[in-house]
Amino acid sequence: DPKVAEKVAGLRALADHLEAHPELVPYSGVSGTEVLFIQNDPDQFAAYARAIGGERSKEATDDLMVVTRDFGGNVVARLIATRSNVCERKVVGTETVEVPDPDYIANAPKITETRDVIEWDCKPVLGGAA
Repeated sequence: DPKVAEKVAGLRALADHLEAHPELVPYSGVSGTEVLFIQNDPDQFAAYARAIGGERSKEATDDLMVVTRDFGGNVVARLIATRSNVCERKVVGTETVEVPDPDYIANAPKITETRDVIEWDCKPVLGGAA
């Protein structure tokens, strides 16, 4: 793929340049170098997670599944998918909670609401990849 070859060439050129110019010290605070992969197909997500290799961390948010490999020097590869595409959503029960009544703008009285209790199972999709 020409785009991959171009990206790899750019990263190698940057690495070579930094090596040749040690006086250039990249800022390594909040910012860094990140290679981002987005893959919402479950099989491809698992394959990408395996291909990233090395020691990886896995993080789930309400909406996303993220697999990250830190290569050192604030350089990371990050694989992202919409969580519902790559994990199995299971309703494991219900819970009753009190929440502000949505029909009020301010000083809302509490109402009782029943919600599903959800668990996400990402192991089948990741196949032990992360």
